[in-house]
Amino acid sequence: MAGDQRTHVTDDGGGGDLVFLYRSSRAARHVREGLGDDPAEGAVLISDGYSACARYAAHTGIVHAQCWAHTRRTFERAKDIEPEAVAEALTRIGALYACEQAIRGETPQASIVLGQQVSLEGRRSVTGYRSSR
Repeated sequence: MAGDQRTHVTDDGGGGDLVFLYRSSRAARHVREGLGDDPAEGAVLISDGYSACARYAAHTGIVHAQCWAHTRRTFERAKDIEPEAVAEALTRIGALYACEQAIRGETPQASIVLGQQVSLEGRRSVTGYRSSR
């Protein structure tokens, strides 16, 4: 049924495309069929952690980035097991959300500069966190 398969492609404003796939099932073949066997150089596949996306990325050599909202939920489920580590992870994810809020609406160039600043601050806090344990 044609209504069960949709692909939406849009310019991301930074010279690349964003592709949103919808299929009526999560069959692994839909990832390959929707994205093709030869993705663009430098492509990044963002998913909800679906293993078919990880396999596709490994097969094609592109970066597979998992959605932070889905990753955050996994940490939430582990709160009772490792409360200190989960608190640290959720703090870091919150910092990423804050960075995203800060760069929303900025030019791609300004977003890169702001992102690098936040990344440097994050590396410094990781070093401090590890040495305090």
